[in-house]
Amino acid sequence: MPAGRWKGAGGGGASWWCGGPPSTNALILAFVLPLSLFVETLVTASRVADDLDERFLREMEVNRAIMEEDEEDDDREVDEGEEAEEDEEQAPVEGKEPVVIGAAVAATPTRTRNRPRRQILFIYLLHVAADKQRSEMARQQGVASMLALALVLGTFAAIPTGVQSIGVCYGVNGDNLPPANEVVQLYQSNGINLMRIYFADTNALKALSGSNIGLIMDVPNDQLGSIASDPNNAANWVRDNIQAFPGVSFRYIAVGNEVSGGDTNNILPAMQNINNALSNAGLGSIKVSTAVQSGVTQGFPPSQGSFSQGYMGPIAQFLQSTGAPLLANIYPYFAYTGNEQQINLNYALFTAPGTVVQDGNNAYQNLFDALVDTMYSALENAGAGNVNIVVSESGWPSAGGDAASTGNAQTYNQNLINHVGQGTPKRPGAIETYIFAMFNEDQKQGLETERHFGLFNPDKSAAYPINFN
Repeated sequence: MPAGRWKGAGGGGASWWCGGPPSTNALILAFVLPLSLFVETLVTASRVADDLDERFLREMEVNRAIMEEDEEDDDREVDEGEEAEEDEEQAPVEGKEPVVIGAAVAATPTRTRNRPRRQILFIYLLHVAADKQRSEMARQQGVASMLALALVLGTFAAIPTGVQSIGVCYGVNGDNLPPANEVVQLYQSNGINLMRIYFADTNALKALSGSNIGLIMDVPNDQLGSIASDPNNAANWVRDNIQAFPGVSFRYIAVGNEVSGGDTNNILPAMQNINNALSNAGLGSIKVSTAVQSGVTQGFPPSQGSFSQGYMGPIAQFLQSTGAPLLANIYPYFAYTGNEQQINLNYALFTAPGTVVQDGNNAYQNLFDALVDTMYSALENAGAGNVNIVVSESGWPSAGGDAASTGNAQTYNQNLINHVGQGTPKRPGAIETYIFAMFNEDQKQGLETERHFGLFNPDKSAAYPINFN
């Protein structure tokens, strides 16, 4: 973040992040495996239900056979009884009085058939069996459904939800900063899994090897001319600073940071040469971009944003062709201090109680979103609406200038961390964001505020309480 930062109403440079995309292995573990278990559970539940249905039907057949056998027995008993009655009428049995038709009392009453009683008993038992089978099926299917639901919930719980960590910019313009290996440990102990460095710092690259910390690495502004003029210089830079560190998780190469003046003519050709060198080295997954400040845009409200600098249109088109994001330094602090008469401090600190700017259907409650969406509108107006924005810097100083205090710095950065997963009114969804900066750097040039953006002191103690989770 250079000293000569633009301070117009649009703001200065900044950045905010929500976590890098999950790896292929993470996606397999988080989604494919639980989904396969979910499908297998459904199949198992269906098989259980089919088995129970089959068992139920078999029992019904057995009960039906028993009923038919009982009916045959009843019929035989009835036939035998009728024959016996006929014999009695024709030849009275010795020792018994003959049955008198129509008498109130008969010596040998006729036996009534028990088939209706057995049918009622069978139907009752059938209902009992059916209820039992249905209860068992419901229990089995209920267990299966609960397991399936648990697996589904587990699947969605395992998928990253946007904000997994916050990136932090690691500058080294201080005479008392800890060594790089301790810095990497400090990132890891605080759950920070993204870093930006401003040159190919060999010590930092060695310390990052094997750490799985995603990295933005800059090509310094003073090297753009050399790399833009000769593809061999770009190839050598890639060989010495990227291929030489295979254990580092490079994400983006920032070809220049807030470049100004005549050097802006070197940005695009340098980006093209670095991009070709990476592709030739088999490293095309590392995206090439450049970091810009809000001063390259103009227009209000955010939907009216456009690029104020002619060189940005071709850069935006190049980014769209390669699928790389635009790196944007978004600083509500500088926008506020550059126009305190019109911008409320709460709007800059994410603490406004309600909508401050209504832009069509989009309501803006904080300045950060307005600055990011102005940049998105500029990309759309340049014919590069598919380009995403990575906020490569954003922060608030704790001393050295107007509204620069520990309280405001803590409020802004904590609210930024809490906000990044939501996206903006124009582009909902997580935005990859890097807070500036890891340390207070006492040797930084420029305004006094430049030396007070650190989240940590050189002794690795927190400059103020902050929660990265």
